[in-house]
Amino acid sequence: MSRKQQQRAKPKNFFPILILSNIGILFTITYISQFIFSYILTLIFQLIFHPSLITGHEQYDFTSNYSTISIISLFLSSIIMILSFVVTVEKAKKIIDYALTNFLLMIIFNWTVDSFPILYSYWIVMGIQLTVIILVSEYISLNIESQNIKLNLNFLGGNL
Repeated sequence: MSRKQQQRAKPKNFFPILILSNIGILFTITYISQFIFSYILTLIFQLIFHPSLITGHEQYDFTSNYSTISIISLFLSSIIMILSFVVTVEKAKKIIDYALTNFLLMIIFNWTVDSFPILYSYWIVMGIQLTVIILVSEYISLNIESQNIKLNLNFLGGNL
């Protein structure tokens, strides 16, 4: 393959370092916001805070005392994640890629810190969170993108 063909094969707007740094920022925002919300909720519910509220998958067991705190903090941090996805990711069609990558990194991180999550309740909660983040982020992003498109309908002859 000649040098010209290699240059043509590369996408023009592909910056892997930028993409990896964006994913790292989103991953960090996820855990920082979840940490803050978990800490605040343990103060409100007068429970003892421990870091496994964030990384431990046992906390998503619906029979656990801390499951309510873990689930509420996860969904409160989802609001922060949605906003960060909309700001960081420039196109709505890329949000699903970033969200799935962030979700995969969360599973790998939790697996290395604790163990592989085998509780069905963990997968249910994470699946709902992932679905909500993708749908709401893409909806907001599409609305922002469509506001940037100005349509000229004067050619129809009416006052639209």
